[in-house]
Amino acid sequence: LGQPPVDVVWTTPTGSKLNSTSYNGGNFSLLLPSSAKGGNYVCSLPVQSPAVSCLPESSPLLQKAVITLGEAEVCSTVNEAQKAKLRDANQVLETKVQDLESTVANLTSQLSVFHQIKDGPCGNHTVFDDPWRMLNNTADSNHCDATGRGKLTAGSNWYRFLLNGANGVIPTSCVEKSRCGTDATIWLDLNGASMPVPGEEKDGRACGHWDNGCCSWLHQPATVRNCGGFFIYKLQPTTRGCAEAYCVSPQ
Repeated sequence: LGQPPVDVVWTTPTGSKLNSTSYNGGNFSLLLPSSAKGGNYVCSLPVQSPAVSCLPESSPLLQKAVITLGEAEVCSTVNEAQKAKLRDANQVLETKVQDLESTVANLTSQLSVFHQIKDGPCGNHTVFDDPWRMLNNTADSNHCDATGRGKLTAGSNWYRFLLNGANGVIPTSCVEKSRCGTDATIWLDLNGASMPVPGEEKDGRACGHWDNGCCSWLHQPATVRNCGGFFIYKLQPTTRGCAEAYCVSPQ
């Protein structure tokens, strides 16, 4: 039921008064200070306690309890108390160390991502902001990413896509044809895998959707990398002709 609505006072062998330090299992306890001496320790209700005035004079609660401790017992009790405090302090310290290690690991991971962004392809890529690449664009179909026709340069290079200044991603599921400002819509096939986590990259294939299926018109290597706040793609110009282009949706 918890702490009773009264407390007790301990009178030490030197005459000083100490309040109980804990209550457990129906017993009041006193944690002895390191300067404690052997002798009689008297436990009683304080005379100013309201409970005293409510009890009859014959109540056993008004009696004093005396515990006699020898010097060796006092030293042993103090040592055990100090060990308990050290164990508690050590537990608190271990928890703080674990929290600190977790924080350091998190900062190390963030620093690794930062260096990748600063020094790797995350900090060295070409940015395209082409609103016509949006999935819902069916207004025109003459845009093309084929060699010599679009913005992509020869070979495999890293690109980042924006849509009116906001981060975009290449869809990872089949896109209906005649969208994204082109005829054959190109999407990223990761073979069922999820997008990479920050600092990671995954290989897939660029798939072109036309009459014979989602990846029948075109399929060529493609890689996506997570740069923390945005994605970049290692792509090649398309090879089948025009009109075919990479689709982009909001991130």
